[in-house]
Amino acid sequence: MTFNVRPAMRRIAMVAFVVLLPIAAHGLWDYLEVQRLVREIERIQAKREPVTEQEAGRQDVAPEDAGAASYYSAAGILALGTNPYAVTTRVRNWLAGATPGQSLPTALATELQEVVAESEDALALADKAAQLPFNGFVAGVDYSYRTASMRAVAEVLSARSLSLGIAGKGDEALDSVIAGLQARRPLTESRVRFTDRADVAAVLSFADPSPEALQRAQTALAHTDRPEVALDNFLRERARYLEMTWRRFYGHSPNAPRQYLLPMHGVVETIVRPWRSHRLVETLQLWARLADVARQPWSLKAEAGTRLLENAERVRTRYSRYFLPLMGSDLPLGLFAAAIDPTPLIIDRCSVAALAVERFKHDTGTVPAALVDLVPRYLAAVPIDPLTDRPLLFRSSADAYTIYSVGPNGQDDGGDLTAPTSDDRRRLRRRASSPDSGIRVAAWPLQPR
Repeated sequence: MTFNVRPAMRRIAMVAFVVLLPIAAHGLWDYLEVQRLVREIERIQAKREPVTEQEAGRQDVAPEDAGAASYYSAAGILALGTNPYAVTTRVRNWLAGATPGQSLPTALATELQEVVAESEDALALADKAAQLPFNGFVAGVDYSYRTASMRAVAEVLSARSLSLGIAGKGDEALDSVIAGLQARRPLTESRVRFTDRADVAAVLSFADPSPEALQRAQTALAHTDRPEVALDNFLRERARYLEMTWRRFYGHSPNAPRQYLLPMHGVVETIVRPWRSHRLVETLQLWARLADVARQPWSLKAEAGTRLLENAERVRTRYSRYFLPLMGSDLPLGLFAAAIDPTPLIIDRCSVAALAVERFKHDTGTVPAALVDLVPRYLAAVPIDPLTDRPLLFRSSADAYTIYSVGPNGQDDGGDLTAPTSDDRRRLRRRASSPDSGIRVAAWPLQPR
């Protein structure tokens, strides 16, 4: 038995087949890529790592903390109009190369004072905020902008600390440093970086704070010692990126990835969704590789991180298209650089030890022969070098004393604190030949001429 199919019907069937086959193929591709994405998220959950901001610890700010956040927000708006970083950098650079008998140029000290005077209103608001509890800003659409403005607040506080130190007002300078510790908290918990943490060394080089002020600053700084924060930030930013992307393109929260909706956001977005899912999987796989390195001990992070970041330009070029414009193509690599960089932790621990040295000097009239001499009266224990898991190193001379870590090269270079370049990728690429890391405190009075 045979059937005769009219030519018109045959043509219609062929057209339908040609049209429906790509649609079916696209649907299958879409399904498979979403399943790959679901499995990748489940791998993250299997490691007990966060996939949402709430799981990562980003909670709403309590009402009693809102006052500090409001003050900081207002201070940030005012501080954005200033540029203290240029002059504070010149002061630090001068201090790094100063020798006995040299004096800070008066013009440089005056320029620093002028910047501080211009920031008087912002500083007043920051001081009010420092007297209140502060656990960060409420997560939301303006969170990044508020956090970014805190860099300007931290910089003007740093400028004031230096200016007061240069003026010989040691106690006020250290109190300004303490206020800056709270202001820098949202910076260490975000992708905005604030690297000028050596204010304690500068203040101690210019001024002679009282033992009470030294003790206050030492206690405050010791409370900021959180070596795990860099990795926590790295994982939190991944969770933030994943949650934002998932809610926009897949419907439900990623903490239940199999309950996806695949909402229609228009023809174009529906067509490109399989491609986006594929790229998102590869992006999460990149995060996973970087996180595995960031979990290693500090001494291994530097070496493994160098190998990864030697190919940073190639990786960045390949993965830059995987990120929403809002997030920025350098986000994972920039956060990874922060997660494997022990310098901020080293500077803070060296600063704690330096404050103890100054207390020892007040009581004995001289610097200790070794940091162990500060235990237990001035330090409960000598701070640990995260790169060796051994106590920090100490060298003193008639000119200055230096408290330092062996640095990323793992060798004691005699306290050579030659500053690396500020560019993350170039700095980390030079880790194998980097000198020591730490602080240097001048042992002679430094005053403007």
